[in-house]
Amino acid sequence: MVGPLALAVRGRLAELVSPVRCAGALDLVAAAILRRWPALSIGQLILGLQTVVVVVALGSFASLVYASIRRIDVTIAATVSLWVGPLFGAALAPPWEAAAFAACIVAAAACSPIASGAAASSWKVAVAWLSLLGAALLVPSWSVAASASAFCLVWLCRAATDRSARLASAASAAVTLLVLVILMLRSTPTGPLGREGAWFACLSPSEPVLATLASFGSTVLRVVGPLGLALAALGMFVRVRRDASWRVGCIAVAVALAVVQSAWTPGRAEVGLAPVFVAIWWLAAAGLVEVVGIMGRSAVRSVAAALLMMAVPFLEWSRIQALERDDIARPAGHERVSLAQMTRVLNLLPSGSTLVEEDASIDTLLRATVLGHRRATKPLAIIPLARKDVVDALQTGRVYAFPHGQSELSLRGFAVERIPDSSQPAGDQLRGIAAISAGRACADLAPVWIDLKGIGASGRVALSAASEDAAGPALVYFGSADGFTPEPDAWPPRAVRGFGMRMFKRRSAEEIARLEAEASEAGLSGNPALTAPFVARLTLFRTPGAPLALPVTLGTAHAAGVGRMAPDRAGSPPLTLCDAPVTEVTHF
Repeated sequence: MVGPLALAVRGRLAELVSPVRCAGALDLVAAAILRRWPALSIGQLILGLQTVVVVVALGSFASLVYASIRRIDVTIAATVSLWVGPLFGAALAPPWEAAAFAACIVAAAACSPIASGAAASSWKVAVAWLSLLGAALLVPSWSVAASASAFCLVWLCRAATDRSARLASAASAAVTLLVLVILMLRSTPTGPLGREGAWFACLSPSEPVLATLASFGSTVLRVVGPLGLALAALGMFVRVRRDASWRVGCIAVAVALAVVQSAWTPGRAEVGLAPVFVAIWWLAAAGLVEVVGIMGRSAVRSVAAALLMMAVPFLEWSRIQALERDDIARPAGHERVSLAQMTRVLNLLPSGSTLVEEDASIDTLLRATVLGHRRATKPLAIIPLARKDVVDALQTGRVYAFPHGQSELSLRGFAVERIPDSSQPAGDQLRGIAAISAGRACADLAPVWIDLKGIGASGRVALSAASEDAAGPALVYFGSADGFTPEPDAWPPRAVRGFGMRMFKRRSAEEIARLEAEASEAGLSGNPALTAPFVARLTLFRTPGAPLALPVTLGTAHAAGVGRMAPDRAGSPPLTLCDAPVTEVTHF
């Protein structure tokens, strides 16, 4: 019952997220549904998938908790706390996190009796093997761990047979599982429109394991929160003291495997660490039972215990509301797009065109267009949303972008051009897609001063970063014959802390002396940007979690400017400053 209520309270799908590298069974199902009903909008499909998967995930978790503690009140409190957390977000994407969470619980429920040494019939072993196969199909990066688990399960249940037959059965179960996953990966495009890549890349880590482990703690703390971790620690202490059996060992093994396997799922830490979250929330429920038990059973204490169980999900909800994010990408009509509309747009593009990567919903639609056949008659390619990749693609052909890509690229030195709709009367233009062309002035800021010729000619510039590690600060001077006041253009409130401005006006001897002293100290004496009647010094840096591109309105056109990175940030990733006139983005 919590699942539908959760989705009703959470509201509409309100965030765009990045697509995944490898398509799992959930992506395959979504693409197959779109192929069957091409008029179905991607928003309706994802909302339906989330309804089903979240209900299954929360119901499975509630069953797991109730089976171990036998208290319906604590079960409800733990399940609601899990729901209000950030694990099941309202993103416009297939519910990967919820599906992985449910798959872990189902696999654990099916495999735990065999792992504990209980007598296992053939059908129980088959169910356990199928649960491991389902988990591997949902998250292909789990295939190696699932295959090893299948080997161990069959080895344990075939203890009565001779060693060679036992080894053959276990090896067959492991190899068959791995082969089925490989067949799915080979038959399903791991990336749409010619970006497939090698299937075995989905079964190997794409990031160093140590680098992934370094972010493990921050990811768990963000998803679970301090209260959940404290209750889980109490639950682990109680379990070790009272039930130091195979269950604790299984939890430790599952957590260790999940931490290592998270290196196989870059950008999807919540999916790779699903076994960790299952274990933590299960232990948190055990810890909550212990706290309630300590409070006693009198009438007053029972009321206090009830208030405590109500407070746990409320505190978790309050924590999530306080976790403001500055880099949320909002849909621009993405939820209304259907496969029929996407196919029509792609058919109108020239052969050999290149598309800029958009988000998970568009990625699902693009994958559906090639499911079952390849676009051999009109090859189309897709590239990452990065300045270098777009520049390289423009040298070989036409490049097109969807709304989010248009908005980002307009701040990174590219012009956005509307496309006429050749299938409609003259004057109509395609919605949701536009052509990208080069031509805006840009400069990669370095620790030495760089002339910003042409940057600011439109009266608006944008500071952009290639990755989250690029923060700055950058120091920029702009000069003008007319008065102007630079301002951050629609920056998130907390990101405004990264904007600093000092205005110099050559109207008094004191002001002139101060400006010339600063120019001399910076080695910019006589530079046109600092000899103008009005000079603005901008100190710009990206706060943690801020958008990668931040526009600044200068207030007037500027022909003279100079900028550099702070000298003490010589080893940090560079920032790019581009001329960025206001651009009309074409929405779906």
